[in-house]
Amino acid sequence: MSTDIKAYRKTLKRRIWLLALSCILIVAYTVIMTELGGGDSRHIPPMVISYGSAILLGGLAYMIGKIIHYSSVLKDKGLLRENMFREKDEYREYLHEKTGGDVWTVSWVLGLIALVTFSAFYPEMFYGAAAVLTCMAVTKAGFYLYFRFIHRVG
Repeated sequence: MSTDIKAYRKTLKRRIWLLALSCILIVAYTVIMTELGGGDSRHIPPMVISYGSAILLGGLAYMIGKIIHYSSVLKDKGLLRENMFREKDEYREYLHEKTGGDVWTVSWVLGLIALVTFSAFYPEMFYGAAAVLTCMAVTKAGFYLYFRFIHRVG
């Protein structure tokens, strides 16, 4: 087995552990928020509660899906090699970096956490945070479409 495949296998195992830890942290976050009295339905509009629940449950579902996917990739050498080459595609990396890269992703996740946390206690903050996150998503999509279709490289 080549060193690239071994390194990629190690990377996938690390991702699985990080995703599992993230799932545990989301459940712990939900319990802590409930214990602190956040999300009281007498004070929080139903739309805010629905949005927060969708973010938390959607995040959990996404992470569990990725754990299952990475586990199946680790079991099949052909799928492992194919997945490794797909991730190393230079054009995809170029698009990712040109549309904000990892900094945008971390900012987006921190924004979602702030949105859910603050809106559970102060519903009026929900609308401002949702507007900021919507602007971020529209900007990311705009840059992606620009670099994908208008400003093509190669």
